Amino acid sequence: MEDSQAALEIRKKKKRKCLFLQNKCLFQMAEDREVLREVWEGKIPVCIRLAQDEVDTLKQPEPYLMMVPRLTYLPLVIDKVKKHFSPYVRDTEGDMWLEADNGQPLKWSVDEWLKPSIPDIHETGSNPTLDTLFPSTHGTGHDNHAPVTSWCSRHYPMGLLFDLMKAEYPCELIARFKNYPEDKMFLKPNKAAVESHFIYALKEADTLKHRKQIVGNMQKRDTNQLWLGFCNHKFDQFWAVNKLLMDHPPGQTFKAIPFRIYRDLQEPFLQRLVTPQLPTGEYKTLSHLLEECLGSDQYIVVTHGIDLSPNTPLQWLSEHFSFPDNFLHLCVFPKS
Repeated sequence: MEDSQAALEIRKKKKRKCLFLQNKCLFQMAEDREVLREVWEGKIPVCIRLAQDEVDTLKQPEPYLMMVPRLTYLPLVIDKVKKHFSPYVRDTEGDMWLEADNGQPLKWSVDEWLKPSIPDIHETGSNPTLDTLFPSTHGTGHDNHAPVTSWCSRHYPMGLLFDLMKAEYPCELIARFKNYPEDKMFLKPNKAAVESHFIYALKEADTLKHRKQIVGNMQKRDTNQLWLGFCNHKFDQFWAVNKLLMDHPPGQTFKAIPFRIYRDLQEPFLQRLVTPQLPTGEYKTLSHLLEECLGSDQYIVVTHGIDLSPNTPLQWLSEHFSFPDNFLHLCVFPKS
């Protein structure tokens, strides 16, 4: 009788454990979807004022308040600001630019030369390096004497800008129409340039993750849907296509992790070829990435305004915390 009762208790425990694991798996799936949504919905409160020495009317303009999506780029939102302040400025033909509270221009891009094209990862041998995979000569230790064919701008997502600035919220910015700082910001706000950067970054990320198998097979309508879903901040429209770039066969991972490390807006970003697994098959974590790229994991890493745990698996981070260009943009600060 006692043995029968014990067996019954064991069966009950097994059933409870099975239900727990099923619920955990279902919860994990829902939770991951919610992570994507929460990252997508991240916004920054911004207060923009017109520079006092540029007000040409007796009436003072009201500050322009906006909730800026962390994922977007400045040229995609600056037109609204310009329209708001234009009635208070005589000459609005010039390009409007923004100044941080420390008096420095808000730099939304970095400009660089490009090598001819992105090669197929198969053409680089069994142990490719970032030099053989990426045409960029910026910030990655490339041969700067290699042939170049065009000028490219890497745009900083708004969330990255404010994370690097360690901005307090609401973030205070100054709008200016005069004396555009061409010595510090070569590229003027331009939506076409942003689109070119966006599509190029997707191709780079696809080369790293899938050996160019996804974007290369997309039709024009697919890339248009990605771009329009991103511009219009439509989660479902964007992710209906972007999920193809995040998929991988069961039990497998991305070939490499698309990421860039930033320490300061005045310094070039750091980008290396890092795989998501160790030779043993174990998943690499953020701590491994820091060791490989910076020689130490004694850094605070911030993305989307969140301090990341060093134990977070790189594969999971890439799938859930990448920006719409499919890159992880990581701000690193030394631990005090």
